[in-house]
Amino acid sequence: MEFITREQFNQKVTVSDLVEALESLGYSVMLEKRPALTPEQRKYATKKIFSEPDILRQLEEAEKHLKEGNMDYFSGDEEQFSKLVDEVNDR
Repeated sequence: MEFITREQFNQKVTVSDLVEALESLGYSVMLEKRPALTPEQRKYATKKIFSEPDILRQLEEAEKHLKEGNMDYFSGDEEQFSKLVDEVNDR
């Protein structure tokens, strides 16, 4: 099994990069775009997701951290995201 370095992980990776890497390891890769969920499927998925106790607990914790000003989030700034990834890896 091949591993990547932290520097490689923190670089911007495209789908074509991933496909190329998998194919170089001998895998055959086929991509297809999935159709959007129907309204019924969305309702079912939403109901299932929000009936999971672990998900509800995580949402409650996130809300608590947000209210306390204690929450890290991704703003869209890639440099800030890299710093956040480094912080998480250092914990």
